[in-house]
Amino acid sequence: MAYECFDVSIADKVAHVKLDRGPNLNTMIPSFWSELPEIINEISDEGKARAIVISSTGKHFCAGMDLAVFTGGGLSDSERLSRADVTH
Repeated sequence: MAYECFDVSIADKVAHVKLDRGPNLNTMIPSFWSELPEIINEISDEGKARAIVISSTGKHFCAGMDLAVFTGGGLSDSERLSRADVTH
């Protein structure tokens, strides 16, 4: 399966989950938070891996949350509306 924030591979019973937003310093965006549990659950459900290695591409492992998310720039319309329901 293709992901926006990750590259996933499994070999020799080891799953390799790689943060794959190197040009953006692997910053976290809303899809990061939906994809990560989906990936972990998929690995668990398939039972093909006994260990998970998490690494990243680019110069930095992760620079934290993408600041555009805090100004609404990283959210889709539905995510923005959903967030408004929670905060108001």
